[in-house]
Amino acid sequence: MSTPMETAAATRAGRNSGRFVDVAEAERAYLGDGRDKPEAPSRPDQLSLKELDFQLERNRSLHHTSDYEIKNLFVRRGQRFDLTVTFNREPKTEVFGLELTVRGAKVSSAHNGTVIRMPFSRSEETLGEWGIRVVGTKGPEYQLVVSCPPNAIVSRYNVAVVILDTENAEPRYFKQKDPIFVLFNAWCREDTVFMEGDAEKDEYVLNDTGCVFTGSTRRQYARPWVFGQFEDITTDVVFDLLERWVEKAKSRADPVVVSRTFTHLINYLPTDEKASKVGLLVGNWSGDYDDGKSPSSWTGSTAIYEAYAKSNCEPVKYGQCWVFSGVLCTAMRCLGIPCRSVTNFSSAHDTDASMTIDVILDSETKETLDYMSDDSVWNFHVWNEAFFTRPDLPPLMGGWQAIDATPQESSEGFFQMGPAPIAAIRQGLTYMNYDTKFAFAEVNADRIYWLATKKDMGPPELKRLWCDTNAVGVRISTRKPGREIGNIREDVTAHYKFAAGSDEERSAVERAVSFGTRPNTYRPDRKEDDVEVEVLLAEDTPSGSDIELKVAVNNKSSVSRTVSFDVVAYMCFYTGLGKANMKSMKKEVTVPSGKSVQTLDAIGPDLYCRYLVDQPCIKFCVFGEVKETSQLIVCQDTVSLTPPEMKTEAKLVGYEVKIEAEFVNPLPIALTNCTIRIECPLIGRSMTLGQNDVPPKGVYKFGMSFPPQKKGKKHLVVDFDSKQMGNVMGDIMMEV
Repeated sequence: MSTPMETAAATRAGRNSGRFVDVAEAERAYLGDGRDKPEAPSRPDQLSLKELDFQLERNRSLHHTSDYEIKNLFVRRGQRFDLTVTFNREPKTEVFGLELTVRGAKVSSAHNGTVIRMPFSRSEETLGEWGIRVVGTKGPEYQLVVSCPPNAIVSRYNVAVVILDTENAEPRYFKQKDPIFVLFNAWCREDTVFMEGDAEKDEYVLNDTGCVFTGSTRRQYARPWVFGQFEDITTDVVFDLLERWVEKAKSRADPVVVSRTFTHLINYLPTDEKASKVGLLVGNWSGDYDDGKSPSSWTGSTAIYEAYAKSNCEPVKYGQCWVFSGVLCTAMRCLGIPCRSVTNFSSAHDTDASMTIDVILDSETKETLDYMSDDSVWNFHVWNEAFFTRPDLPPLMGGWQAIDATPQESSEGFFQMGPAPIAAIRQGLTYMNYDTKFAFAEVNADRIYWLATKKDMGPPELKRLWCDTNAVGVRISTRKPGREIGNIREDVTAHYKFAAGSDEERSAVERAVSFGTRPNTYRPDRKEDDVEVEVLLAEDTPSGSDIELKVAVNNKSSVSRTVSFDVVAYMCFYTGLGKANMKSMKKEVTVPSGKSVQTLDAIGPDLYCRYLVDQPCIKFCVFGEVKETSQLIVCQDTVSLTPPEMKTEAKLVGYEVKIEAEFVNPLPIALTNCTIRIECPLIGRSMTLGQNDVPPKGVYKFGMSFPPQKKGKKHLVVDFDSKQMGNVMGDIMMEV
């Protein structure tokens, strides 16, 4: 049976509207200026709101948002949710509805989509539109279903129930204290971030722990990372950044704009005037972190977001690429965009958009002319991939997109990178938006050695000496989906590039370079050399061990060749930037026709411990000449020092978690300025504790107990850091 209120409303709605009020009446009911007025007190005889029940448990479960610590309604767009409205009495002839207002919008109005006005209706909701349907009434209680379009603005929404006592009366607003959070929805086919596969969505949206891969081309190891996208402080900061800096509210509905903007918001560079207004994390590769935290000391994102919030939005010191990646991944997953961290080993940094890595040598001194090229190859570089379609680009450009918050090169005036379609990178389609040129060079640039001959007038003349076509983009890695399988590496190199040396790969390289600043790089203008040199290094070099170096000289000619060369060993940061020249060695070998000769040397820990840096690696550069032909030979390779393994145990003893950790210092020097950090979603906030020095070759042991703050099954990360050696880590899955 219809209530008097329903009969009166239906009469006013007209035959074809299917709503309680027509469009003109709805606009009169929800005037923009009425939202800013204080709530008018209701007379005892007036209809008023008694309760708005967001049905948190049911809705959060159906929307996969139960893990958010903030106890508000979190919904994913394109999916319905339930509400229950209870009035102080059963409605009679009053008209009422719900109003949602997007937070942080410069102008709030129904015209630009930042004010959503929804009269209660009994008609079926229309796909792609906001609407409310009454599915049941019981006296003063109304059961409602709200439809949310798959292209809704992602933001926090202020909520108000609006009541009109009569058709021409002023609307009365019953504003709710708690906002509704609307997220991207990887479970909705109509959403641009839709992703097939439950295991994939569980990993790339819902998993709040994981890892980033570091190391070298020879050995990769998983660095555990707690993303913590559901932590209350993280959620607040991410939505504050979104609503403050994505000023055009409609742009918050587009994952292309949101992901690109966040690659800029995450980093801060004080030398950039524009960047000085915003930035969550300061990059530092100098090795001097005295006024902040060493990048290697972070084990998760939550502590960084918390430090940013507690300092009144002052940028946090310090981060490097894997930290930027972890923090950006947290933001994307928090907003509902599928995201993962990806590591590229031997990652190129192309500074002049030539899409080659250029090493330029002086023809007289044979020294590197650094002023002519700032290109470099990082031992590894970590960025992110976000998953969504690209309606702004031609077909087949959707799927995984490379995004990077590490401040390397500016793009459109800011330090931001992406989203660059992985499909475009693979094909060498470097004209596609955004920053595809830079991303292509990172994974598939050739390293080209040039000989510069000075002229009386103008710039030096460049002659191509040698081209290494497999110098960068090796073992591109991400974490394989699956919470229970541990941090297993998944190789995604084939997503970024065709098989090295294949016709498809060389075509992609030449196509990419043709859109660069040196399009004639591959013009055939030189004969093939008959002597090749290669640096051979061990697959694994633990810290504290000797580093064995082999240089192989291969003679492809029909006569004997005599080759003299220098080998220089540099201590480098993982970015390829050298700190010190540790050792120089001169060699001369005679190589018979068609044969290969190897030379052998070693560098011990007593030498390289004098020059240790964070994430240390040792670069060997070879430069020489073939006496008979004057052919110049150049090559280089890098080895990383891998830290020792930490044995870690964690168990529940009574009402406390007990942790024990142990490792052996492999170095012939003491470890000083030691700290240990424990991070796990089960314990709440992370903890950092000072530790005693660890003697040379000494055993370090740690133990502590603490009460858990939550129940569940999560990764626990233990990270030891010192001035001489960071990244001594242990992680374990534990359940409370």
